[in-house]
Amino acid sequence: MPNGNNNICLVFEACVQKVAEARLTVAAINAATGLGIVVNPLTGEATAVVGGVTVPISFEFFCQSNNAFFRPTLLRDKIVNCGWVNGVILIRNLDTGAILACLNIAATFQEEQEAPGVLPTDIIQEQTVEEEGTAICIVFETNTDTALTEPVLIFKCILLVKKTVTRELVAVLPTCPPVIQPCPTVCPTVCPTVCPTNQVRISCVCV
Repeated sequence: MPNGNNNICLVFEACVQKVAEARLTVAAINAATGLGIVVNPLTGEATAVVGGVTVPISFEFFCQSNNAFFRPTLLRDKIVNCGWVNGVILIRNLDTGAILACLNIAATFQEEQEAPGVLPTDIIQEQTVEEEGTAICIVFETNTDTALTEPVLIFKCILLVKKTVTRELVAVLPTCPPVIQPCPTVCPTVCPTVCPTNQVRISCVCV
């Protein structure tokens, strides 16, 4: 049976930017925290009710960029990638600096990239190289379920990710046929004490 040596060949390598995004309505945040947050549609400033008093607040977003989850799919000459990165939203009282609430969220990303030479059977590895930053946007949009316009927070985490696609090549090495030396059928002058491989000595004959 032929022997084989496996060699790893680099097929494609690139550094790309991924933008992970999560969207939360202020109504959903209020349901989770009970803060009664209100956003001014003209200025975008937000307030919350703390102990019956309305106070200005800010939102902060931190993503765990060193623990991103990648779920790629390889097609011919193309990489389709989906994944997510977990993060934390802090809601802070601007008057006192106190943290009023903390929410865990998952920001998702998806992208398609042209990758000449890539095959579905190749192997891909992705690694976060750098977190370029986070961003928070407050927008107003119409809720398709209620037909009401409401404030929505968009959280973004921008990552720089290295993609490496490799292929396993199997090199087949030729083998020599086994050398067979038949046992002599005539008894030698001196009877052998050990027969050749796979032979049995009967009297003075190896068979």
